[in-house]
Amino acid sequence: MRTTHRLDLLLLPEHIDQDVDPVAFAFIADGWIGGGLLAHRPGGLGPGPAANALLPGGFAALRLDRPGAATLYANEQGGFRAPCPRCGAPLAGPLGAAVEAWRRGGPRALTCPRCGWAGDLSAIQGQPPFGIARAAVIFADVGGVDLSSLGQEALAALLGAARVVLRRPS
Repeated sequence: MRTTHRLDLLLLPEHIDQDVDPVAFAFIADGWIGGGLLAHRPGGLGPGPAANALLPGGFAALRLDRPGAATLYANEQGGFRAPCPRCGAPLAGPLGAAVEAWRRGGPRALTCPRCGWAGDLSAIQGQPPFGIARAAVIFADVGGVDLSSLGQEALAALLGAARVVLRRPS
């Protein structure tokens, strides 16, 4: 695996089952293009001349990810820890399998193989934070991780109270 210094800022919808309307995302992006915050680049959207007013520190690209089913959005380099809420046993492996089972129509649930705790996938918290979602707004290769109030307000209508995941891609 090639080491990268790239960091992505992922904003996930407030609720695990919530999808993101691509038309609404395009409307927001068009407004940001008109304000110089974004610009069309080959293959998608990139920073405009006023991009720092959207994400101080800048970014290389912006996109809406809608994979068609629930996805585990997490750090890729170095992974993440997902302890059982009851006994602390590591659940990262079983979590991935449970998300895949849910994608295939199974229950949105996980059981700890050590203590038997059973609960909703959304109850599992990890370090660094990860999220399970049907969509994500992804700022790729960011120079900062704090979206401006302008960006937060625009995306709140799309995502609700967004969940933040930082990802070092592999």
